[in-house]
Amino acid sequence: MSIRTQYDSDLEALKAALAEMGRSSADAVEDALEASAPPTRTPRQASSRAMAGSTTWSGTLSTAA
Repeated sequence: MSIRTQYDSDLEALKAALAEMGRSSADAVEDALEASAPPTRTPRQASSRAMAGSTTWSGTLSTAA
């Protein structure tokens, strides 16, 4: 195999490896962003959070100064 043929072969292998690394990097960034994003809630879950934990009204008012 000539030097030129070996060079061309090595260059093609390098291009393929770089393309794969780029895809892997993009996938890793996307996975990290998805993992760090807050979970999305369904409308039913969102509406259950609208009401406070305690709905009992004590009827007292604190005016201590």
